[in-house]
Amino acid sequence: MLKLAYGADAFYRWLAVAIRTHAPAQHVDQLLRRQVDPNHRDTAVIYIGGTKPSDPKLVSSFGLAAHGKFVIRSTRAGHELCAYAFTVAKPAADGTPRNFVRLDLNAEFHVDPNGEPRSHLHPSHDYVRIPTAVLHPKELLLWFFGAPLWAVAGKLQ
Repeated sequence: MLKLAYGADAFYRWLAVAIRTHAPAQHVDQLLRRQVDPNHRDTAVIYIGGTKPSDPKLVSSFGLAAHGKFVIRSTRAGHELCAYAFTVAKPAADGTPRNFVRLDLNAEFHVDPNGEPRSHLHPSHDYVRIPTAVLHPKELLLWFFGAPLWAVAGKLQ
């Protein structure tokens, strides 16, 4: 697990600022939602966009569309990133995704070191998994938006 200096509420607010700053034409209330895990009251899931083709996606100035989720647990011992799935695709002219990259951090119970590494990326194929370092949530968004997001990156450590 990756220790975080903030909880799900603070990360949600940081995401809202980042989206308003770098994608002002998009509606934050349609792109972001926060949900407490009913089975684990100390765990929140923050969703960006939706997974269905008709759902809104976060769109970068480069025309890339993204959606994903971050799972953050907050306890007396602190906050930790438990899992994420973040997909970026370049839509075709008709709006359907062509090539995509998905970065995943599986929950600890899902780890199969012989088959699927906990942290990995999928390069346009679900069945191809390349091991990666565990990325901080801000690193994923910096990768998506590019350098301009550094302007708000310091607002939340």
